[in-house]
Amino acid sequence: METYEEKQETVEQAQPVAEDTQIPEEAPQAEEPKAEEPKVEEPKVENTQSSDTSKQLRELERMIGSAFKDLSESLGNAAIWVKKTVDEKVDAVKQSREKEEDPFTKIEKLSHLRDIGAITLEEFNNKKAELLKKI
Repeated sequence: METYEEKQETVEQAQPVAEDTQIPEEAPQAEEPKAEEPKVEEPKVENTQSSDTSKQLRELERMIGSAFKDLSESLGNAAIWVKKTVDEKVDAVKQSREKEEDPFTKIEKLSHLRDIGAITLEEFNNKKAELLKKI
């Protein structure tokens, strides 16, 4: 029977020591020369084109601003005209209603019609009674 030491020796001989084992290195491969990528030149923008574009943009902004200002003024003027016209019409309607609805004015007119003989005294009194009920 083998002793422990003998068994250990047999195991060590059967297994190579990691320190003695070397992994062969791969030979460095020569790098393939890279094909040069064609250089794409960006189009050169002349300063004059850039400044022309800037001038055009500023002119366009000025024109748009002017158009908005004109539109705003026109709308403001239109609104003033509409308000004035509506106010005039409302005043005219109020005045006509006041004249129509004023029973005393109507009674005066009826009195004049009675005086000239256009209506009878009875018609005058009936209409006068109607108008006085509205007061």
